[in-house]
Amino acid sequence: MDPATNKIVWQKQTTYPMGTGSGLLSTAGGLIFHGESDGNLVAYDIRNGEELWKFQTGAGANGPVSTFEADGEQYVAVMAGGNNILLSPRGDFLWTFKLGGTVPEAPPGRQPPLIHPSPPPRQP
Repeated sequence: MDPATNKIVWQKQTTYPMGTGSGLLSTAGGLIFHGESDGNLVAYDIRNGEELWKFQTGAGANGPVSTFEADGEQYVAVMAGGNNILLSPRGDFLWTFKLGGTVPEAPPGRQPPLIHPSPPPRQP
């Protein structure tokens, strides 16, 4: 959404239901980061929505993505712990990234459902 014109610039169809994942983090460098319920942390080009980078965290990346600077370097961090309500894979991981950094991806957890199951019937 272009805040100056209130017009949609681009849209992205997501795999998982609305309200899942981490929410969005935008940077001054023109990136949007989004953690997904399947454990992927994805970076998009803010201008056109093109996927630029993806990293498997090993658990649902449902925590907010954040950014900070230390010693002149910018970092992006996300907690990947999963979520019982969203039925995403559980874990206990804090991932922190910087440009030029190298770290291997985690093995993916089980895939969360694309449609949430109905709750069990209430007992009288």
